[in-house]
Amino acid sequence: MSKRFMIHLATLAAFAATGQAARAEWDARIDADGGSTYFLDRTRTRADGDRRQVWLKGDHSHDRSERSRSSMTLVSIDCRSMSTVTLSWTSYSPEGRTLASVEAADDGTGYQPIVPESVVDRVAATVCPA
Repeated sequence: MSKRFMIHLATLAAFAATGQAARAEWDARIDADGGSTYFLDRTRTRADGDRRQVWLKGDHSHDRSERSRSSMTLVSIDCRSMSTVTLSWTSYSPEGRTLASVEAADDGTGYQPIVPESVVDRVAATVCPA
């Protein structure tokens, strides 16, 4: 089995085990420059020490510079160092076709400082303890 398939399988198993697979609650809204809007599902936020894994759903229908019309992104945020890495990102066409997809393991590498006033900065303010 491929590593990518194993990551998908593990994610689905984790959601099924917690009963969260069927009840996404995209409640926190974050507006970005350019017209994109992102929604955060707090029910799927996973804490592991100082790290938070967070799913974001992007609506790019009002951002004409963006080829995709929607996206799903899994980011890992290290609340102590205020750094982040993207673990999974998939963009979709207006018809729902996958345009691009990237995945990575959360092995502790690749973390970059969070840019102030960015979408991820606002996500961190929501999911990291004060």
